[in-house]
Parts: sequence; structure tokens; C-alpha cells
Amino acid sequence: MARKWKDVRAEKLTPEMAERVNQRVTQEIVEINLKKIREALQLTQHEMALQVNKTQPDISRMEKRGDYLLSTLQQYVQQAGGKLEVNVVFEDQKITLL
Repeated sequence: MARKWKDVRAEKLTPEMAERVNQRVTQEIVEINLKKIREALQLTQHEMALQVNKTQPDISRMEKRGDYLLSTLQQYVQQAGGKLEVNVVFEDQKITLL
């Protein structure tokens, strides 16, 4: 059964470790590049827009952003036919958040 991140964090992580995890996750999310996802699918902005029910200018704006809400990224990936996975990896364990 899936466990909630707040429960795992409270059980397994010190406050300092939790803060480091939050900082790393935030940094990774900021560095995600939607253009790379689209290009990996070999789609133009127009084609991607049709798949995710947006306009081409919307796709252009999204690709130029430096940060995204996780829900926005998840919707983008799902509507493009993929699945977003977010994991926290430590030396001895891997915790799946999404």
C-alpha cells in the first residue's frame, strides 16, 4: 500500500535530511525541461499542443518557464501519453512519491 510522504518523512528523516530532500526535489523540478520531453517524442510545438489540448503559443510559453508546478508537469506528461514518476533516492532506499 502506498504511504504518504509526510509519514515516511516523519519516520525516516531528521528535519535536516527532510530539508535537504526538499531542496533537491525543488532543484530537480526547476531543471526539468518540457522542450526536451517534446523533442524526445519527435513532436513540433503545434503537434504537442494538439495532444495536450493547448495552443502552440501556450506550449511555447510553458517551454520557456524556468519552473513548473508538479501538477502541471504531470498533466503535460500524461496527456502526451507518458507517466511522471518522482522518486527520492538514498544510499539504501528509494521512496516513490509519484
